[in-house]
Amino acid sequence: MKPRLSITRILREIQGKTELTYRGFERESGVDRRKIKELINPTGKNLTMTIDDFIKLNIFLQGHNCSLAILPFFEPPEFFSSLVRYSSDISIYCTAYYRQPRLTDLSAWDIDGFMAVSRDFEYATGTRVSLEKINALWGASNFSEPLQLKQALKSGKAEIVISIGSPRMSLMTEAMMRRIVSSKNIDLGFIWADKRPSFSSRFLREPKSIPSQEIRSAITGSNGEGSALCVNGKYYKCLPALKNAKAEYHSYGIVVIRQINKTILISVSGLNGPATSGSAANLGEINISKLFTSSGSSPIIWAVFEVDIFAHANAKPIDVREVRSTRLVEQGQW
Repeated sequence: MKPRLSITRILREIQGKTELTYRGFERESGVDRRKIKELINPTGKNLTMTIDDFIKLNIFLQGHNCSLAILPFFEPPEFFSSLVRYSSDISIYCTAYYRQPRLTDLSAWDIDGFMAVSRDFEYATGTRVSLEKINALWGASNFSEPLQLKQALKSGKAEIVISIGSPRMSLMTEAMMRRIVSSKNIDLGFIWADKRPSFSSRFLREPKSIPSQEIRSAITGSNGEGSALCVNGKYYKCLPALKNAKAEYHSYGIVVIRQINKTILISVSGLNGPATSGSAANLGEINISKLFTSSGSSPIIWAVFEVDIFAHANAKPIDVREVRSTRLVEQGQW
């Protein structure tokens, strides 16, 4: 378990893996189910935990490879509360697509990632967010900025727009990243070895663009599924396990944030779905203290996340790649 996860998220993960009901939590931990319910789904009500409750809960968590000793009790709300102090008008756009046509439906990590970030906003701030699905870009050739983004930037109101999805799959992400980067000369690119049809993103690069022969060979030789994220000349590579093989591997995602006029744009992109989902679920780790400006335009804040993924064997026809943990590995600004 990564040390910055909150007790709320840990209990949700345990619930997702074990399918325990609140009565099941009560039976196994000895803590009243009403208290467990408030920890998993906070409503803002006063929560009274006795010393005995903490001891019982810690023993329960130790049985799931965790401990209260390494956890803050609730997720740090600075990221979310800072944004909501700026605006309560929040929209999240996610990409709905079929990863493998006719074989895989919308994957569990998509749903979890999209819902996790909206829940975090709601729990940390008491603000409801608008969650909308955007169709994927399979083989699209023409770029046209989404009307929702145009309206947000022209409204003159303080708004927050979040897009979740890679630029080769999500038109909203591509449009937001173009707006965020604008005419700046920024070294940011995505490299995928596979030849699946994809939108011709401005940020898409060919494997041959990688100067290092070692990295280039590793990506192109990884069963045709290798990929890399390039940020400021540094390559974060993802080398997935063999198809249908049980294994754990790393992938990467990047979050780019900028204030343009009165609109805060937040783009979340990963080298694959689980990396995108893991990055989206950990937005709270990013320092955005330099984001808000009175001039109407802020520096570009970027953060790279490393995501541990567990691939289950013989998972077809259901994609059950599992996000095990996520770490913020680097943050900077352009």
